Amino acid sequence: MLPFRTSLRGPATQPTDANYKDIVEEALDLFRGNVFFANFEVKGPADRLLVVLILYISRCLKDIEKCSSAAEANRVLYVTNAKKMITPGSPGYSLNRILFAPKNDQEKQMYHDYMDQIRVELSRRLVDRVFKDGEWSKKWWMTFLKRDFMNLEISLLCIVCCIEMNCGKMRNVLCVCVCKYLRYGSRWVFILMCIILSFAEIRQELIGVLF
Repeated sequence: MLPFRTSLRGPATQPTDANYKDIVEEALDLFRGNVFFANFEVKGPADRLLVVLILYISRCLKDIEKCSSAAEANRVLYVTNAKKMITPGSPGYSLNRILFAPKNDQEKQMYHDYMDQIRVELSRRLVDRVFKDGEWSKKWWMTFLKRDFMNLEISLLCIVCCIEMNCGKMRNVLCVCVCKYLRYGSRWVFILMCIILSFAEIRQELIGVLF
């Protein structure tokens, strides 16, 4: 795991060299040049992480495209960061040719903890850059929206609340999807879910589905 500067809790270590350019800063600096490439030579673990971070920058830019302020962008990316990364080695995962599958549950947990930490740090620094000079800098960053680095797009897991109700001999299963930005009609989904929870004996399970 590469060190990077952050105030967030997590498994990543802090760099000791004051002049050290961490992987988050490197990804942000190299994004604009690399996003045009359909191919990228992966030479080691740092390059693998760099690929993931560049793809995540693209994902974040798409999510905040319609945001008019840094505060709004941070709120939107809070939801994006709350979604889980797919574990490398999972069937059909687009990054399986780049990333190695974890060998055991400990490695799997360490991977997710590290990626959760670095994604939040990356999104914070990205928002600072996108809105640094107001509308001008935002428009400049958004010019890269239609480019998919290595023709790949990162996929995230959205939490779905699976509610199982027992009503005598009848058993109904309701799956309520947590909508993308928790706005507009999605709030009514949560209201409906709360009503269902208050009147039914239920068993809740959290499962991940591709969003």
